Amino acid sequence: MPLGAVVGRREIMDSLPKGGLGGTYSGNPIACAAALASIAQMTDDNLATWGERQEQAIVARHARWKAAGLPSSLGRLTGVGAMRGLEFVNGDGSPAPAQLTKVLEAARAKGLLLMPSGKARHIIRLLAPLTIEAELLEEGLDILEQCLAELG
Repeated sequence: MPLGAVVGRREIMDSLPKGGLGGTYSGNPIACAAALASIAQMTDDNLATWGERQEQAIVARHARWKAAGLPSSLGRLTGVGAMRGLEFVNGDGSPAPAQLTKVLEAARAKGLLLMPSGKARHIIRLLAPLTIEAELLEEGLDILEQCLAELG
């Protein structure tokens, strides 16, 4: 269900003519109920800690992969929290999009879809839903690890 909000300074928001802000779906009761249920789940289940757990899992895996030299083209872990990127670089530190492409293709063959990012398309974007189960995140990281090992 689509849901949006517009906020602004009072003098700006009050200057809009009646009916000037809204549309066909304004105040849709189903969308509002879905939003309230989502907010309740996020607060009841302390969803913020789920992101912290994802961050810890990804950071730990990256450290393990780097320590094992798996692969030599694996560069920095970029991003913050659970929003991360795995950089692929050549020996001179320049972007290595060809290496990333090999990892993407290997992952796809194993059922894991990954998204390239970065200006040079040399970063794998890691951005799982906050609600992902820990076991499923680990399964995805395991598949990614296999692909990195195959890259050498």
